[in-house]
Amino acid sequence: MIYGILGRTWRRILTVIVIALVFDVTAFAEPALVVKGSSRMEPILKKLSTRFQETHPATTINVKGGSAAAGFDALLDGSADVVMSSRPATLREFQRADRKLGKSLVAVPIASDAVVVFVRPDNPLKSITMNQIRDIFSGKVTTWEGAGVAVDGTALHQHGPACEHDEERGIPIYLYLPEDGTGPHGVLKNIALRKTDFPFRVKRHGARDLVHAVAADSNGMGYGDANYTAGVRVLGVKKSADSPAIFPTAETIRNRSYPITHYMYLYFADQPAGLAQEFLTFALSAEGQGLIAETDESAQPLSFVSE
Repeated sequence: MIYGILGRTWRRILTVIVIALVFDVTAFAEPALVVKGSSRMEPILKKLSTRFQETHPATTINVKGGSAAAGFDALLDGSADVVMSSRPATLREFQRADRKLGKSLVAVPIASDAVVVFVRPDNPLKSITMNQIRDIFSGKVTTWEGAGVAVDGTALHQHGPACEHDEERGIPIYLYLPEDGTGPHGVLKNIALRKTDFPFRVKRHGARDLVHAVAADSNGMGYGDANYTAGVRVLGVKKSADSPAIFPTAETIRNRSYPITHYMYLYFADQPAGLAQEFLTFALSAEGQGLIAETDESAQPLSFVSE
């Protein structure tokens, strides 16, 4: 009986000790920040987090890519503190945050980037207007003749997975689109398609597969991030038929004269504070902006931050 009482007593004592140790460890745990979202921005955030942790060794920053949509889901379920997104949050994402968290999402741009429209190198098209982009990707214009391309004597007659020439309808444009929910999809929808959605079904591709598909199809046209365009020709973009074609370069992306320039964002569930604010301040510093330029060949520092 006595041993039973003593046993229960020691178990209680041990339980108290364990609880005390748990609270003690929690009190002295390293500050941690979890960043999830766009795979396009993942290398940039990993570079920034690595440098930040070198000067803040008592902190941990975990960066995981995937998609902006998945990042917003993680922010809402509490498994992420920061979302990296190469597109603006949608109205639905703002509304979900308001309903679930009772807060409004806070967006902070950390870099400028661009979406590019491209064709195969032997395609005669060299530039395209914003109106043509809207007409082609909305399905209003479906042939190269309709896009204003003089097709006689060009490779458009000779190559491609489906290059038959219907004398009445013309040579078809075959569209290659990035996956739904990605940065390029959201950016083109907002800027070029005036927030309307694509009115037709078309196969979606990952970034590299999309570029490779267009490179193999002289009748093809696609769009995507500016950082990977191997084997295709990037088109200059005109704001209007009478304006000059502007190509995406470091200068035109940075000064935002290229028409399909957009921001890369960090999103927070509320005004950033503590470690989140410290990390954001570093990303916007001259050192942080320099790291962005070093890490990515198309993403450019914010001119209003670094100048």
